Amino acid sequence: MSGLEKIVEQIISEAKETARKTVAQANTEAEQIAEAARAASRKELARLLAEAEKNSENAQRLADSAAEMNAKRSLLAAKQQLIGSVIEEAKAALAALPDDEYFAMLLRLAKKNALPQKGELFLSQKDLDRLPAGFEDQLNRELAPQSAQLQISSQARPLDGGFLLVYDGIEENCSFSALFDAQREALQDQVHRILFA
Repeated sequence: MSGLEKIVEQIISEAKETARKTVAQANTEAEQIAEAARAASRKELARLLAEAEKNSENAQRLADSAAEMNAKRSLLAAKQQLIGSVIEEAKAALAALPDDEYFAMLLRLAKKNALPQKGELFLSQKDLDRLPAGFEDQLNRELAPQSAQLQISSQARPLDGGFLLVYDGIEENCSFSALFDAQREALQDQVHRILFA
């Protein structure tokens, strides 16, 4: 082997060694970069999982709260419906009283609502048809201490029970619907206490 061949062989040998060291160093650096990337990925994954769990817990709390609110609304609506039904049944029961009890109640209602002047009392056609004889006289006897006098009109009004009082063209609605509507909140509170106490 000549001197030139030895020099070339030595250069090739040194180049191979340098290349091997460079590749080894590059592999080491690549492994370090990959490990750093894996560590960063694990850290990011842990952060995302924690965030997702927190969001899931918040979503669950919101869903639970919404479900509880819907249940409360449904219960309230059912209670309101039941209370309304009881009030309507009470109104119907008043209208269905036997004639003697019904007209005795109308006398009490007239005494409570009559003004101390002359006026006219309007009934439904059903009530006019079953009006007891002498009812107007009895009514005015009971109203006399209040200086009130009412004439029963022969004209019927579309009422569900009760009556209308008319004084100089001004009406006071004492129908069952009007009386129940005027007292609706108090009646609802009373029925609620009875049913749900």
